[in-house]
Amino acid sequence: MTPEQPALQVPTALPDLKEPTPISTRPYNKGYRVGWIVAAAATGAFVVASIPFFAFVAKENQTTCGIDVPRDRCPTVYTGNLGPGLGMLLGGGLTSATAFGVLFYLDRREQRRAAGK
Repeated sequence: MTPEQPALQVPTALPDLKEPTPISTRPYNKGYRVGWIVAAAATGAFVVASIPFFAFVAKENQTTCGIDVPRDRCPTVYTGNLGPGLGMLLGGGLTSATAFGVLFYLDRREQRRAAGK
């Protein structure tokens, strides 16, 4: 006589094989938040500061005197406004806007990490 083998039992549900997410022990760091807020303010300041230069670009090489005064006798001629305007807008504004984007992304990542997601 052969001993009877026990019946094979099939589990009805598969066990959860996911590893538990580690709980963060560090609190939320607000450094990135301060950074992106400052970068957004700087971007706005550069854009606003470049507006007067672009307003005078339309008057480039025109005089402030009347029509009857020769150009060489007029004390004020609108020149040199395009360079500073583009420098402020593209140099400062674009740089601070890029910093804003990077810091905003890092802040959102830090928030998700602190929440344990």
